[in-house]
Amino acid sequence: MSVHDAASRQEQPPPEAPNLAPETIEAQAQTRAGYGVPIEEVVAWVDSWDTDNELPKPRARKLD
Repeated sequence: MSVHDAASRQEQPPPEAPNLAPETIEAQAQTRAGYGVPIEEVVAWVDSWDTDNELPKPRARKLD
């Protein structure tokens, strides 16, 4: 399998989910590729809402 074949396969929705929004399909592809945001960072961000020290939205990155 070539790199191009693997990349194009990640862009396709799973056969059991043909009606997903494009954003959901992209998010699933990123997750399969190992990208995400640790839950601790999401919880800290949400907990900071409506405080004097609101945190910026965490960004997805390659996870180990």
